[in-house]
This record gives sequence, C-alpha cells and structure tokens, in this order.
Amino acid sequence: MPGSTTIGRTERLVMLSHHDAERLAATMERLSTMLAADDADRLTDPQVAKLCGGDAAMRGEYAHWAAEVGAFIRGHL
Repeated sequence: MPGSTTIGRTERLVMLSHHDAERLAATMERLSTMLAADDADRLTDPQVAKLCGGDAAMRGEYAHWAAEVGAFIRGHL
C-alpha cells in the first residue's frame, strides 16, 4: 500500500502511515541525541532511569538502541 510502512516479523505486523513512521524515526533519533548529549539538552539521570526501568546506567545502551531503531525506520521509508 503506497504511503504506508510495515514493521514486524512474519508472525505479527505493525502498520504505520508514512507520516507516522517519519515522526517515530525522528523521535527515536532525537531521543538518542538527548541521551548522549553533554549540554543543556541532556536527559537527567532520573529521567533516564524512568525510561530504562530504573537503571540510569543504561544511558549509553539505550542511546545506541534508539539511534539504531530510528535509522532502521528511516531506512525503510
């Protein structure tokens, strides 16, 4: 279907509109940037702990994961 993006494996598919997929990719890319930042845009440790199930030490892993997910989605648009 033109204008849509399909994400998933053979057992389950998630359909997003093209616009929503672009927004999700941008959000994941921005999240990665905010996790890795060393300036005023950096997420605080308490914020990261909330995102990472209580473990602020997962900042780097989560930043990497968010960047990869954003790039994957963008690569499939």
